[in-house]
Amino acid sequence: MTPYQRLARRAAENGAAPFVTWYGTDGSRIDLSATTFANAVAKLAGLLDSELEVTPGGSLLLDIPSHWQLSVWLAAGDALGMDIQSTEIGGTEADIVATINPECELPGEKVLVPISPMGLPGPQAPAGFVDQAREAMGQPDVFPDLGEAGRLRYQQHWLADANLVSTCQELAKTAGLATGGRLVISGESADLMLAAYALPLVIDASVVILEDPETDVSAESVSARL
Repeated sequence: MTPYQRLARRAAENGAAPFVTWYGTDGSRIDLSATTFANAVAKLAGLLDSELEVTPGGSLLLDIPSHWQLSVWLAAGDALGMDIQSTEIGGTEADIVATINPECELPGEKVLVPISPMGLPGPQAPAGFVDQAREAMGQPDVFPDLGEAGRLRYQQHWLADANLVSTCQELAKTAGLATGGRLVISGESADLMLAAYALPLVIDASVVILEDPETDVSAESVSARL
C-alpha cells in the first residue's frame, strides 16, 4: 500500500482527526485533519496532472521550509508517482521545482508555493512561475489513485515501497513513536522529509511541524520528537 493509498484510507476511516499541525514563528497554528489535508493534496495533484502534465517517474524538487505545504507537496508528488527530493540535501534540478522564492533560478517548471499560515494567495507570481495558490483552488477535491508509488530521496538513498515502510518503522521505533502517537519535528531535523508525510501514515500517527524548534507544544500531547 502506497502512502497516498494510506492517506485515502485515513481520510475515509478517521477523517476528522488531526493529521498535520503546523506552528509558525509568529504564533500561528494550523491544524489539518486527514480530510482537509487530502483535499489540499488532491487539488495540488490535479494542478500538476492537468496543467503541468506530470507523469509517473517525473522529478520533483522541493525548495520549501518546515511548513504544512511541504507535507502537501510530498503527498501530491507521491500521488503522481514522482521522484521527490529536496534542495536541503543537494537537489539542484527537476522537471518541477516547488519553491517559496519568487526569484528562484533553478532549472525546471517552477511553482510558487504560498506559505502564509492559511496558504492564501499573496502577490501575483512573477512571469515564468505557476501560482499554486490561485491555480490549484479550482481543481477537483478528489484525485484518483494512479497505483504508482513515488520515490523519496532520504539520506542519499531512494526510498519506495517496502524500503520506505521499513525505514519509517525503524525511525518511529528509534523515536519511540507508537500507533496513534503525536510526533514533533522541525526544519533542523534531517528526518523532516520522511516525517512530514510518509512516517505518520505508515505508523498511523500524526505530526506537528515547527518552524521554530523552540516552540512550546505542551498542549499537543506529544509522544515523540525527531
